[in-house]
Amino acid sequence: MENREIALKLVLDAIEENTSIGTVSDRLRLQKAIYICQEMEIPLGYSYSWYVKGPYSPSLTQDYYNLNSSLSAGDNDTKGLQLHPDLIERAQRVKEALLPPPGVDDKPHWYEALCSLHYLLKASKKPVAEAKQFMRTVKPHLNDLLDRAHDRLVQMHLV
Repeated sequence: MENREIALKLVLDAIEENTSIGTVSDRLRLQKAIYICQEMEIPLGYSYSWYVKGPYSPSLTQDYYNLNSSLSAGDNDTKGLQLHPDLIERAQRVKEALLPPPGVDDKPHWYEALCSLHYLLKASKKPVAEAKQFMRTVKPHLNDLLDRAHDRLVQMHLV
């Protein structure tokens, strides 16, 4: 297992995210969880750009496929390793940020709403109203989540 994969596994464990990549929803969940980790100062070195389902990192895709392959083969070089205590504290904040609000049962959709809105506000520097309108147009399945996603971003000091 490569160092990047070890770091990825440790962070996913710290934020209590499953490493499963069997479905599109699983892969979306991992993309967005790591996006928020980096935005909350857990440096993993992935760069993101806008894609169909929001912020996306091709290098992260490669790493989680490699990680999954290693884990499937019984290779888990993370035993006995742990994150620095500062990163563990940040991981607790990430878990809080990613926690779906009451009544939201679709975790991948919540992550997509939260991270897509964040990306549009921070990376694309769109005003809030414009970012929400853009999302309503390109991601109508997330319309009911946008206000709560914005509230969470504000609450967590991400915007």
